[in-house]
Amino acid sequence: MFKIEDINPVHYRKQTRKSTMIIMGIFIVIGFITARLTVVYFSEYSNNRIRQNFPR
Repeated sequence: MFKIEDINPVHYRKQTRKSTMIIMGIFIVIGFITARLTVVYFSEYSNNRIRQNFPR
């Protein structure tokens, strides 16, 4: 089913760094979109009728 193959360590590190950067980029984009949609949904703090009861 699976075969263990010899892999060039330099090529393997390059592939893992690239995939890590792609995953980090996806999480960053999701974070920005979520933050923006939260501001759009609740509006800005000064204009918000629904004030969240967060401790300051």
